[in-house]
Amino acid sequence: MKEKRIIRGKRIVPGQASGRAMVSDTPLCFRSEFDPASGRVIDVQHPLYDRDLSGRILVMPSGTGSSGNTMHVRVAGLEGTAPAALINLEADPPSVLGCVIARIPVIQVEPADLNRIGDGDWVEVDSDRETVRVYELQ
Repeated sequence: MKEKRIIRGKRIVPGQASGRAMVSDTPLCFRSEFDPASGRVIDVQHPLYDRDLSGRILVMPSGTGSSGNTMHVRVAGLEGTAPAALINLEADPPSVLGCVIARIPVIQVEPADLNRIGDGDWVEVDSDRETVRVYELQ
C-alpha cells in the first residue's frame, strides 16, 4: 500500500477503524435505504444499491432520514453488518447516536478532503487523533 494523504477532521464519535472506502456523493438513510440484517443498500435509486457496507469505511456527505436511523445502525452493529466507520461532511444526529451505541467511529471532514478519498482506497480512521489516512491499494 502506498500512502496517498493524511486528512485532518473533527471527532464526532471516538474510535479507530480501518478498511476499504465505499464512497457516495449521495446521503444515505439507514432506516429506509439500508438492510441491517444483510448490510446491503436496498434502495434501487441509491448509487450504492446492492453494495455491502459491512466493515467498510462509509464516505458520504451525511446521513439523512429519521430517528429510525439510530435503531438500524445499532442493529447492524449487533449483526456485524455495520460500516467500520463513517466519514461525513455533516453529522446526522440519529445516525451519530446509532454509531455511539454501536461504537462506530465518525469523523467530519471538509468538502475538498471528502472528495480526495476514492472508492476502494484503504482508509484508517482515528477519530481520537482527528486523522484519516488514505492509502492506494496497488
